[in-house]
Amino acid sequence: MPFRVSVIIPTYNPHRGRLERTLAALQAQTLPRSEWELCIVDNHSPADNRVPASDAAWHPAGQVIFEPRRGSAHARRAGFAATSAPLIVCVDDDNVLAPDYLAQALAIAEAHPTFGAFGGITEPEWEVTPPAWTREFHSFLAIRDYGPEILHERGDRFGPEYTPNGAGMVVRRSVAAAWCETLDLAPERASLGRAGRALGAHEDLDLAWSAFPLGLEVAYVPALRMRHLIPPQRLTRDYLGRLLHGMAYSGQFFKAARLGEPPPVPRGLHPLRKLRRYLVTGAAFSPAAYVRWRHYCGNLDAQEAWHRDATRDATPTTPGR
Repeated sequence: MPFRVSVIIPTYNPHRGRLERTLAALQAQTLPRSEWELCIVDNHSPADNRVPASDAAWHPAGQVIFEPRRGSAHARRAGFAATSAPLIVCVDDDNVLAPDYLAQALAIAEAHPTFGAFGGITEPEWEVTPPAWTREFHSFLAIRDYGPEILHERGDRFGPEYTPNGAGMVVRRSVAAAWCETLDLAPERASLGRAGRALGAHEDLDLAWSAFPLGLEVAYVPALRMRHLIPPQRLTRDYLGRLLHGMAYSGQFFKAARLGEPPPVPRGLHPLRKLRRYLVTGAAFSPAAYVRWRHYCGNLDAQEAWHRDATRDATPTTPGR
């Protein structure tokens, strides 16, 4: 019998404890294993931390494949190519799905045929209590809860806010195929996502919004629930600064690629603008102000990079540094 759902887990240098919890949650799914397949994509992890084939051996249709090109876009594409079900569930290596996640995803897709990409509630599981100053940045850590009602929209603008995260995103294969075709035509868009230390964050939007040209919608469906395992390293000033820099940077290129809105022409000397903002905001003394300053710098760096590339043939590939 053909599979109804494909579960794809891209991973790079995974933390064994978190990955094991991700796999344990999949082993506990209520959807019979005969109805879904599993593909773990090792995205060129270091040789001493490659994902072993045994990590998928518990599933009768489980496989571990290796993708040598660094970057989450390449890993996802490899997973799409290695699977066949009409519905795809994208799972990160630090996600703990509710036991009925796959069954709910299938039921939602059948009940709402216009939903091309959708997600649900993502609750944090903190390994340490987050410092109070980080609260304003929690939404950037893929934490989502927009309430008890289904939200959906067909459009193509910078939004809606509830476009699903890549973590836990459910996407129809037709949407994934359309996104892959886009990358074939514009391979530089693969750099909108994460690659090693680069923390670009708009590949997920690019994938989800590939539903719009097909006449489909993006949606938030609260019946889907999962937990995001968040280690203490992601609550530091430096990590959040890199994250918001990467998001601002990749956001400028996403708007240019998806909406035809190139970054504005740089004004003045960027180093001086950055220094002035750093001093005025007190970024040296407040971690929250520092993170906001890094977001500001990400926008300036994107403007500079875009207009430096006169031919616009390539998107710079270090959006999160």
